[in-house]
Amino acid sequence: MAVTKITTDTFKKEVLESDVPVVVDFHADWCRPCHQISPILEMLSQEHEGVVAFVKVNIDEEPEIAQAYRISSIPAVLLFDSGAPKAWSLGAKPGYVLERELGLARVAKKARKKEGTHAEGDGTGRRKPWWGARGR
Repeated sequence: MAVTKITTDTFKKEVLESDVPVVVDFHADWCRPCHQISPILEMLSQEHEGVVAFVKVNIDEEPEIAQAYRISSIPAVLLFDSGAPKAWSLGAKPGYVLERELGLARVAKKARKKEGTHAEGDGTGRRKPWWGARGR
């Protein structure tokens, strides 16, 4: 899933009323660090596809949104959950740092648990024993 561009008109529907957590990248075309984290956010959007949505807001084209969330430095990446900002990261950082600061692993785990799907195990939320499926 690609990082989609949103506007003031679509912000409420795409972010505030979203059923899934949303990562919002506040950026500008002239910002070099913003260009540096763009491929990182694309990669994270693919890793968390279907669990977390990723969008971007150009602060020059949509200053109302940036002002509403007091964005004064970019790149600023905010995690919205249930219509409110829950975590943020400021500046260009490696993907693992962005993921940790935004708490994406925790958010993804929570969303998967809500859906009833688990990355591993038998569907009960418990991991398989280390000795395999035999279950001694």
